[in-house]
Amino acid sequence: MTAFLLRSFVILWGISLLGIALAQGRGSSVPAPQVLYIARYRDTRAIYLNDIQQHIAQRIYVGEQFPSRNPVVWSPDGTQIAAVIDREIYIMDASGRSRRNITRHIEVDWFPTWSPDGTQIAFVSHRSGNQDIFLADLATNQLTNLTDHMEHDTFPAWSPDGQWIAFQSQRTDPHGLYLLSTVDNTLRRVADFCANTPPLWSSDSQIIIFVSYCTGNGDIYAVYLNENFRLKRLTQNPNDDVTPAWSADNQHIAFVSSRDKNRELYLMDALTTEVTRLTTHPALDAVPAWSYDNRWLAFMSSRDTQPAIYLMEIATQAIQSLVITGDDNSLPVWRP
Repeated sequence: MTAFLLRSFVILWGISLLGIALAQGRGSSVPAPQVLYIARYRDTRAIYLNDIQQHIAQRIYVGEQFPSRNPVVWSPDGTQIAAVIDREIYIMDASGRSRRNITRHIEVDWFPTWSPDGTQIAFVSHRSGNQDIFLADLATNQLTNLTDHMEHDTFPAWSPDGQWIAFQSQRTDPHGLYLLSTVDNTLRRVADFCANTPPLWSSDSQIIIFVSYCTGNGDIYAVYLNENFRLKRLTQNPNDDVTPAWSADNQHIAFVSSRDKNRELYLMDALTTEVTRLTTHPALDAVPAWSYDNRWLAFMSSRDTQPAIYLMEIATQAIQSLVITGDDNSLPVWRP
């Protein structure tokens, strides 16, 4: 049962959520690398902040209505968190205090993503009758419907330079990857995009990677904005290649693959697309997340009977357990 829950979670949300957090840029430094995650607390859920050097986990929010499979994301400067709580989007400081509801609507609001300057949040809402992408101005509380289309638009991802919002849309068949210009509101379809996962930006805003199932199984693709939006298929395997994550220096892409009949972590050279296997374990390893210094990969695994978050040091490939989260958990997200 545990393996099934983890596998289902990885396919639906793996996310990428992690790549979005990386792509939004590094802000002010913190004393030690810290990882944010959601885990079971008694009979409810909680957000935790873990200092990986001091091995101290701080519980910063507890709530019965906290949906564990929605993203919790850092602001670009690492001082605030955006989270989905009881179908609304809240922002709070890193201690969990000063919580503020920025959406306030009876319909579901979800999947927040910060603008690179930290002044706005794009999110998905059903308040217009279908799923559209909205923009919240944090200073004025003004909300704007960015897509306003009869078909569903979801999974917004802001480019680190602030020029584009990439998203998935069902307005075409097959579904498409679209780019919305934040400068002049022009819209461009750049690829077929058949998946329930977000696109991920490189930190220089020149490449978008994403997973698509348009050919039957999950493969990783890239769109190169600096090459006239050229589309390239990065993996081609009869088994799924999913949940890619950019390294902060754009040199590597970590991802999960079942190409060896079990979900393991792999490392791709972003230039040559050469692939190296990182983990070898009969349990499921999933959803890698790079630290901002490119030294560590945080990932989820059920190798110790129940899902937990682990750290791999890339140079040595040594693995250590960070925290046991139980069967109700969220992706690890590094603090900028």
